Parts: sequence; C-alpha cells; structure tokens
Amino acid sequence: MWRKVYVIISGMLRYFWLLLLGFSLPLTAQTLRVTVSPETIYVGDAFQLTVMVDNASLEAVRYTFSMPTQVVSEGTQTRMVNQLRSSGKVYRLLPQAVGTCRLESVQAVTEKGETLTFDQPLEVVVKKVVPDTDVTLTMEVTPQVPLPGDEVVVKLIAKAPAIRNKETLISPFLTSDFFRGLQERAPRITFDGRMGEDARLRLEQEPTMSRRTEGALMVWETELRYRAVRMGEQLFPAPILRDTRYLLNEKTQQLEEKRCIACGEPFTVRVSPPPEEGRPKSFCGAIGTLFEARAALDALNVKVGDPVKLTVTLLTDGLTESLRAPTLPPLKGFRVYGEPVRNHVEGGCAFVYNLRPIKNGCLEIPTLPISWFDKTTRTYRTAQTFAVPLYAHASAQLVLLDDDGEQKFSTLPPSLRLHTVSPSPTSPLHSKALWVLACGLLALAIRLLY
Repeated sequence: MWRKVYVIISGMLRYFWLLLLGFSLPLTAQTLRVTVSPETIYVGDAFQLTVMVDNASLEAVRYTFSMPTQVVSEGTQTRMVNQLRSSGKVYRLLPQAVGTCRLESVQAVTEKGETLTFDQPLEVVVKKVVPDTDVTLTMEVTPQVPLPGDEVVVKLIAKAPAIRNKETLISPFLTSDFFRGLQERAPRITFDGRMGEDARLRLEQEPTMSRRTEGALMVWETELRYRAVRMGEQLFPAPILRDTRYLLNEKTQQLEEKRCIACGEPFTVRVSPPPEEGRPKSFCGAIGTLFEARAALDALNVKVGDPVKLTVTLLTDGLTESLRAPTLPPLKGFRVYGEPVRNHVEGGCAFVYNLRPIKNGCLEIPTLPISWFDKTTRTYRTAQTFAVPLYAHASAQLVLLDDDGEQKFSTLPPSLRLHTVSPSPTSPLHSKALWVLACGLLALAIRLLY
C-alpha cells in the first residue's frame, strides 16, 4: 500500500515539475542578460560588452553609451548550462575619452522577430594614464637615408626599472599562471611595422627580441630588418608601450601594480637615388657591390637582312627591379628595330635587341660601356662587354625592309623585278663558237681519211 502511495506522489511531483519547466522556458527566453568587464580601464584599453539570451538566437543588437566608443571586434558566443542553451554577441569597445562610460540602453532582436530591451545601469570607469618617467621607449633606424637595395634595420629599445630578487634582477612585467604563479615577460609594445605592397621598404624577416640589463634597468631590444625597394619617403609610426609593471615596496616587501605608458617618436626614412653628380650616361640603374655585363648574338653566320638577336645580360647583387636597358651606340653595318625585351634571369636581367645586318662582310658588335654605382666606394664604375663578331653573306634575293625590319613585299612588284635578255644569234660570241665547232669537225674528218 505504501508503495502505491509513493508511486502516485512521485508521479504527481514529476508532472508538476515538467509543467513548471514548460511555463518557465518562455519566461527565460524573454530574459536579456548584459554584462560589461572590466569595470575599470585606462585610456587606450578596451572593455567587453556581452549580450546573452536563453533559448533563442540574436539577429541584431543596438546599444547606446554615454560617451563615444569604437568597435574593436565583434563575435558570437554560445553556452550550455544544465541543458539550457544561451547564445549572444560579444563586443570589444574602445572608449574615446576619460570619465565614466555609462551603458544607457540595449535593444536586441531575436531570430523570431522578438524585441528585447535592457535598461539597468552599468558603468565602466576610464582613467587617464600618467606617463611613467622611469620607462622609456626609443626607435633607432640605420641607415636613415638608404639607397635602393640597402638593408634598413629598425630597433625598438624599451627600458624599465627591474625588480631585484635577492641577487638577481627580474622583469617588472609579469603574468599570472595558475600552476607556476607569476612569470616574467616582455612589455607590450604597439608598433605598426608591416608595410603594404606599394611601400618603399619591404620587411625581410620576422622581428626578433633580445633582453639585457644595464645597471638597475631591464632593456628589451626588438629588431626589424627591411629592404629598400623603391625610392621615396616611408613613415614609421610612433611606437607605444602600454602595460602594467610591478614595483617592490621596500617597507612591506610586496609587489605593487603601476600602470605605465611610454611613447616613441615617429620617423621618416627617405630612400634616395645615387648622386647625380658624376653620373655617366651609360648608367644602367645597377646599385650594389658586384656587377657583370655580358653580350651575345644568337647567330654568328647569317645573310644580309636576316634577323639577329643581341642579348645583353646584367648581373648584380643589388635590386634587379632598378636595372634599365643599356642604350646601344650606333652599330656600323646593323639596323636596330623596336624596343628591347626584358627577361628575368637568376641574379639580374637580360635585355634582347632585334638587329639586321645591312651589308655583307665581317661585322662586329663593339664593346658596350655599362656603368653602375658601387655602394662600397660610393662611386660610379664602368664595366665593358666583349666585342662579338658576325659574318654576313651577300644575299641572292633582293630584300626590301620597312622601318620595323620586316620585308615589305612577299612577291616583288613588276617595277622591282630583274629582267634578263638572251644574246642574239648574230652576236660576235655566237659566231665565234660556230667557227670553232666547224674547224673541229673538219680536222676530225681529215684524220679519219688518212
């Protein structure tokens, strides 16, 4: 009997629990939960705004603060607690002024078109950071006026008072780890060192950081290596150190936090061309420490009027983008047609010129003087190619060429054709041949008779 009463009572309780849960679900779906964290920040720091709703998905969220804020990032978030699903949106916001940033209203629209509101007071206090005179941040650029192809080294040097731990010095910038406690780290420095495709400098490798001590100071040196690829001015923005450092209170021997900020100075690098003074006319744009020039023909025995390709190869250890096609001097016995074609080769460029010999005999491509700028001596130097001989045979076919070096006519017009005239039977040469033949026949007949 008691067993039956227990079953009836437990069944009724289960029924009421499910009924209560069914009524509570629609109510929780209408609840909008909004949080902000942290509640105290400094100028330049961002805080997080989280808007969550149960058993629904948010399509749009509109919020209003008492001071202007900038959206740093936006994302979605989903949670599952006791089989209760919650979803919402997360915003990282950056206040634009010092003071109290008050959340005035939040309005959210669910995927079913329901509009939910939140009007409870939430505040974020934005404090001003006083520059820390004990922390410095400087930027060094070497060289300040590079040539195209030069390596440009940028160093960010941060200095801060170290924490003395017995006989050793440790970093004043620490991070908390659940298992290992406080751990040393480098300061957080904001520096936009990435360059676009059209920049004057190109980042060659990822930044590297080293640490050392100078007396009671801890020094971090971040090195970035660039390559000057285009002429012009390149602006480096000012680096900013914004972090929290720790100080050791000598009285209590406890670590205390101090918010610090340090700013460097912006810097402009000007990539300049080689000096114009003393620049020869044969300068090809090569800038480096090594240079070599070669000249070659694709054929050495041709007929007059046949196309020939002259290839001038320039090799340098500098930038190949700055190489220009050398200007050919007047070539005796040749005509040059069209513009040279630029081809990339390993370590330089090859420029191909189209030529045609216009006279027969032994011709020659003379030595070509080509100048370049030596970065080691900071002077212009001139290299010369070897002379290249060519033999052109007289052509039996009359070739008429246009300005581009192409044959004008595939079939010569009647006015340009050559006409041959056969000798007449009464010509002196023809009569003499007949008398010689008659005398030979008479001599042969006499010998046969005797």
